Amino acid sequence: CFLENQTIKCQAYRFKPSLLTDISTASLILSHAGAGSIMEGLSFPSVKKVVVVINSQLMDNHQLELAHAMKSRGYLFVLEHPEEVRERKVMEEVERFVPRKFEGGDGGEDFVKIVDCQMGFV
Repeated sequence: CFLENQTIKCQAYRFKPSLLTDISTASLILSHAGAGSIMEGLSFPSVKKVVVVINSQLMDNHQLELAHAMKSRGYLFVLEHPEEVRERKVMEEVERFVPRKFEGGDGGEDFVKIVDCQMGFV
């Protein structure tokens, strides 16, 4: 199981200008599904396992759309609700998840185009 025989070190911040130092030592990145947080988690040179949690109370539920667009490309794992972190079955799926490296685009469609499309600008 994901949590058996493992020590989990967690750090939380209200705000921190950059998380790259923390990301470099992390084996798992658990974050909200904001565009900036997603990009920072995916931008690290080595592939990191990024798990994002949707905040469905935001206007137009844009986190859901963006997170699923990135999930469908294999870059991250999505949790629809924060409570899922406690579910053994879900965390076993997270453990098995192997992310693709984010190269700044997918089949010619870069991140800005994905965001613009998901936000309804295009």
